[in-house]
Amino acid sequence: MPVTKQLSTADEWAPYLKLLEELHGRLEMQPWFKEDWKAICRYVPAGNRVIFILTKDKWCDGAIYFKTRLTNSDLKKGLVRVGLHVETSLTKDGINRIAFDEYLLKHSGTKILSWKGHVINSAHHQKPFHIWIPFTGITLVSSLEDEFSRLQQLGPIIDHAIHAAKPS
Repeated sequence: MPVTKQLSTADEWAPYLKLLEELHGRLEMQPWFKEDWKAICRYVPAGNRVIFILTKDKWCDGAIYFKTRLTNSDLKKGLVRVGLHVETSLTKDGINRIAFDEYLLKHSGTKILSWKGHVINSAHHQKPFHIWIPFTGITLVSSLEDEFSRLQQLGPIIDHAIHAAKPS
């Protein structure tokens, strides 16, 4: 799917949204997905992008999630970013984001760094780690399927990190 112009409407982004919907379907067929996982894919007009989110409701009503998005810049570069987002607040969710990240990285940092290409940014508490994945229209779905299947392994550690980040 070579991009020859800037995409700017839902109709123009539809082929990419369809690919993310295919990803959603593939992940739903995985045995681990039945363990309270949910996926969301949509076009976001305000950001002129399509996004894919993998989360659990028990993760502060979805305020903690794995995310990728495709923008015109991503299409031009042939790279897509996938990472953890922590959009909690102490007031609303009762989660200390710094304590959450410290626990998460203490208990999974070595594993994350063992995954080729993953980068940890311990100073960025809203996005503590990510990877840039090269893609084409042919490889996008399978590359993202592999990555989200890898990331779901962190689910139990995130569950514990949420509990550990709640002030006593």
